Amino acid sequence: MDGKHLISPKAATSSTVANVLQHYPTRKRVLLLILFFALSFITMFHKMSKVNVFLPFPQPRISNKTRSTEKTEGDILQALLKYIPQVNYTEFDQTSNAKKSRATLLHPKQNYTIGETIRIQVEICDHNGNLKTYGGDFILARIQSPEHKAAASGVLKDLKNGIYHIDFKLFWPGQVEVVVQLVHPSEAVTAIWRAKQLDYDKISYTGIFTNNSVQEKTECYSYLISSQSVCLYVDEREKETYSCLKPLTLSCETLTFFQSRNSITSYLTKNEKKLLDQSNIAVTIPNDFPPISVFSINNELLLSSEKCCLGTLQPVPSGFFHSSHWYPSFCNCRSFQNDKDINSCLQGKDLYFRGDSTVRQWLKYLTRKLKNLKYLKTTENFKSRAPMLAVDEQRNITVDWRKHGHPWITAYLNVIKECNYVSREVDKIAGGENIIVVITVGQHFRPFPLELHIRRLLNIRKAIERLKARSPKTRVFIKLENVRELTSDTLRFSNWHGYIQNLAQREVFHGLNVTILDAWDMTVADNTKNVHPPQHVVHSQVALFLSYLCHNSSD
Repeated sequence: MDGKHLISPKAATSSTVANVLQHYPTRKRVLLLILFFALSFITMFHKMSKVNVFLPFPQPRISNKTRSTEKTEGDILQALLKYIPQVNYTEFDQTSNAKKSRATLLHPKQNYTIGETIRIQVEICDHNGNLKTYGGDFILARIQSPEHKAAASGVLKDLKNGIYHIDFKLFWPGQVEVVVQLVHPSEAVTAIWRAKQLDYDKISYTGIFTNNSVQEKTECYSYLISSQSVCLYVDEREKETYSCLKPLTLSCETLTFFQSRNSITSYLTKNEKKLLDQSNIAVTIPNDFPPISVFSINNELLLSSEKCCLGTLQPVPSGFFHSSHWYPSFCNCRSFQNDKDINSCLQGKDLYFRGDSTVRQWLKYLTRKLKNLKYLKTTENFKSRAPMLAVDEQRNITVDWRKHGHPWITAYLNVIKECNYVSREVDKIAGGENIIVVITVGQHFRPFPLELHIRRLLNIRKAIERLKARSPKTRVFIKLENVRELTSDTLRFSNWHGYIQNLAQREVFHGLNVTILDAWDMTVADNTKNVHPPQHVVHSQVALFLSYLCHNSSD
């Protein structure tokens, strides 16, 4: 080939290619075209592989064998990277400011009908009033009609240029207000994420060792520490580890209690701490439009007639509140206001609630609602968070709650022998058609690197797979995290942690025969500001859960 006819795939254009190829016979033209497009593809792929992405942890190496068999921590972390902004923060005035931003109703009309979708455009500006040039802000949005005790969340799309689109489906008639809150600017999210991933020491633990009247205390850690005088507590199969400094006289086996406290350690600069000041959290973005008017025939709500089927993928928003009652957007939820309906649904069933206190709320709700459901086992000191078992012997109903294993964050004494990894607890369940398992883990993992939560979730997934293999008819539910109060320590317990951990749960349990209960969407809609939601929210969560178990309605 003559050197003057060699072409660079980068510089070649269609006219250049045509000019070159006209010097060759037809057969050679075809071969050269094939060569040209192959070189172009190789060059493009080489460019893409050299894109530099800043990662807060080493980029995972995933083999084809691993990818085809089971999910790994690396798989899940890689899938979540797109939700995590990486912003260089220098000047406070250049960070997102809710009061200088604005929300606009696109394509406004005088009247709307239920079932329509409205779109809100949010333009995020900095403290100088300039439109931001990148995205990544943590925004929560809802529509509400306070007079009807009605509310629903919205679907947010980040355009990555300071502009966001939020879609709201109109489920009920009346005057509907739009509320958009900037929970954290992208600069704060970047700081929170960096601090989350740095280490496990944002929570300090004290281990209490006891033997008869002898008691000793030492510092404990949510990981392995390098020390000769250390007690290691390792679950080899689950790859779960924590450790304590060895007490002076007692053995490692005498570890009896844990206590926790927030550590003094902070990983934030002075400017970053300013971003997490309470006055800068969950600030409402001003609207430039009034409430919208929504109409329907006979003032009817937009309701689904479909049954709540196990394993159904739920849309977002997954439902709405009206008159403080939750209506799923994808199925017909029974009200279960009548205790007879609850008793009828649960008769002959064994419920296993595993996780944190937000699912323990369900047990407490049921024991208050059902007169014959009585506690059989608890401890004198309820604050120890001992296992709780309630039984209705007449109807053969049992409800068993146990907390998940370390980490458990509480100022009260946490009894070690009463903690077990959820995966181990699931392995103890024989299963069956009348066996129901509800799992929720998240709130106590917020201060720690995301890998810890993902590892725990993957272990739970494997345990569920084993349970389903020995008893396919066992029904399993995964309850996502609630949003929580804004007054809790933001660095450790921000709702952004819950947001990213819920995404991790969706990734881990995707493709598994379980049912996701979207407590996050429900508490965002209700604007719940408590890790333990009010009674009407707990009732709505339980009613949705029961609607999956019992379709036929006598309401």
